[in-house]
Amino acid sequence: MYNVAVSMIVVDEETGKILLIQQYGKPSYILVAGYVNRGEAEEHAVVREVREETGLEVEHLRLNRTKFFEPSNTLMCNFTAFVRTAKALHINHEVDRCK
Repeated sequence: MYNVAVSMIVVDEETGKILLIQQYGKPSYILVAGYVNRGEAEEHAVVREVREETGLEVEHLRLNRTKFFEPSNTLMCNFTAFVRTAKALHINHEVDRCK
C-alpha cells in the first residue's frame, strides 16, 4: 500500500501568474499540495486542496504527470489547476505566506 498526493501549478488565468506558497516555517516557496483521501478521486483532491489552502475555485485542470517518490512511499500526481482570478485569494492556517 502507498500514499497518493497531488501537487498543483495554480495558474491565475486573468494574469497568467503562478501561485507559490510557504508552509511550516520553511524558507522556500512551493506548489500547493496535499494528500488524496481514501476513496477520493485525484481531481477532486486538487479542487479540495486548492480551495482549503487558498480559498480559490478551480475552473478546470490538467494532469501533467505522475511519479513514485520512494522515500515516503507516495505516488505524486502533478496537475495544472486554472483559477479564473486570484483576487479572492485567502490563505488558511496551513500556509504561512504566498506570492
